[in-house]
Amino acid sequence: MKTSYQQFIEANNNLTKCFESVSFEQYSAYSQAQKDGLCKAERQAVSSLLSGGQIGFANLIKERLEAAGHK
Repeated sequence: MKTSYQQFIEANNNLTKCFESVSFEQYSAYSQAQKDGLCKAERQAVSSLLSGGQIGFANLIKERLEAAGHK
């Protein structure tokens, strides 16, 4: 099972790859609706991890302690 931090890194990498897949020229030619929809799922994945408190310091420490066998 991946930690929250690993999930965040993966989601952030997916977001970066998605944006890298579109050239500046392509992006410039997009309508506003297309721009808003670009990488929407990837943006939502990162946002949900951040807004859900899963990447907070307390949660990261808790996961580290659990991984080390502390309860």
